[in-house]
Amino acid sequence: MTSRPDAYTFRFEPNPFWSHFYVSGPEIREYIHNTVRKWGLDDHIELNSNVIESVWDEDLGKWKVKIEENGKIKEDEADIFVNASGILK
Repeated sequence: MTSRPDAYTFRFEPNPFWSHFYVSGPEIREYIHNTVRKWGLDDHIELNSNVIESVWDEDLGKWKVKIEENGKIKEDEADIFVNASGILK
């Protein structure tokens, strides 16, 4: 097995057991799903939604985020904002 720690993994959850040097989307997806389950992140992730706007509020020290999901717009705030868009589906 070939490791590629920086290309496909989160630094807090290394995976030295990739099947190939360049792994397929399904293997990366499985790694991400396992990581989400292990760290209990399910309730903090929103899928199938679009970020309409994200603005850093200096006074609050938080991100103000507008999200569109199923035709509805909702507003939220966050201490950390991660752009996790990509081509993996």
